[in-house]
Amino acid sequence: MMGWGNMMNGYGWGYNGAGSYWWMGLIGMALHFVFWIAIIAIVWSLVKRYGFNGSGSYSNSNKALEILSERFAKGEIDLEEYTHRKENLLH
Repeated sequence: MMGWGNMMNGYGWGYNGAGSYWWMGLIGMALHFVFWIAIIAIVWSLVKRYGFNGSGSYSNSNKALEILSERFAKGEIDLEEYTHRKENLLH
């Protein structure tokens, strides 16, 4: 039985045709890999930028805790008020 490559004088799916285009498969695999790496990088940067805790308010809560800690460190509020406000922010 004659193969496809033999019928087309080496062009197509035969000895020369399939063997000489192996690099196209590598390029396709590389592009597929690059695509998924880009998707993962985009998702990672969005999560890092906006935070994630289910409600979307992680970044705001974190900033509020920083301000509260600064006010406590400066002596603007006492320990009782600091702990009360911190509990309210975390819940």
